[in-house]
Amino acid sequence: AKRVKRLKEAGFSDEAIARIHAPIGLDINAKTPKEIALAIMGEIIGVKNAYL
Repeated sequence: AKRVKRLKEAGFSDEAIARIHAPIGLDINAKTPKEIALAIMGEIIGVKNAYL
């Protein structure tokens, strides 16, 4: 809610805000930076290939 409010105050349209997907990354209980990067890339690939 706070993020949306700040984005609207910054001039972003409702359509642009609706495209935001957060938090990013597959829920794999990632702890290290490498694991977090893999979780993010996994989600990106899944969305790209229409798996998610």
